[in-house]
Amino acid sequence: MDRLRQNITRLKSPHQTLNPEIFDEQNVMLPEMRYHLIWQVQNVFDRFLSCFPGVILEDICLCGSSTSYLWRPEGDFDVMLRVKIDRKRFFIKQEKAANYFLNRYFTCCYNNHRYRLNGKKIDVILKTKELPQKYGVYSLLQNKWLSNPIPDLCAGLDADGLYTIVTKWLAKIKERLKTAPRDSEGKISIEELKKIRKYHKRIVKQQYKDPKGHMIIKLLRYEGLNDMFYWFFMAEFVRALSVTSPAIQEQKHE
Repeated sequence: MDRLRQNITRLKSPHQTLNPEIFDEQNVMLPEMRYHLIWQVQNVFDRFLSCFPGVILEDICLCGSSTSYLWRPEGDFDVMLRVKIDRKRFFIKQEKAANYFLNRYFTCCYNNHRYRLNGKKIDVILKTKELPQKYGVYSLLQNKWLSNPIPDLCAGLDADGLYTIVTKWLAKIKERLKTAPRDSEGKISIEELKKIRKYHKRIVKQQYKDPKGHMIIKLLRYEGLNDMFYWFFMAEFVRALSVTSPAIQEQKHE
């Protein structure tokens, strides 16, 4: 059985309860677990974001497999660090530019997986906009569910049908990246790279509309959706440097 079929089989066999190491029988987060997660993520905010006037900590939310009936004992903690930008105090006044800067700054400065709890990694994701549509988002600061988990997301979904849909999506994405137009030097234009980036974001956004879409994007990610785009952009970055670097150009003319 290939990996995709294994993941579909696992997703169609959810647990009867949420992870007992995190939640009690009423699906309320255990106080000690909640305290330690807040402390860890608050530390991240204090170290990397509190230095900017106008950046306000709005909420800390647990999401991902940790808050679903598809949890794994070895699974990481996926935490959304939600911040609000007061543009009257922030040094960048335009909303889109401010969000862009803060997200890029955080990505560059924060070394994910540095923080751990009970031997598991804590993945901190910065959110400067509204919450994405997800099933199972738990607010640590408010100690309540913002979006309830669904016990069986795959109810009524055919395993072979899911396999076919995800396989077609993967082939379509690979073809889109493979056939991206290039110039005579083999480079892809900035405009085309922007289109490909929007294509990636559009795939993720459109799949969160219903439980079926939620499962499709989850399976695509298990199959390396984000890695495909990451390594594509890294390869194009290296290619651009090899073509445009002054040192490389000098060597070509020698």
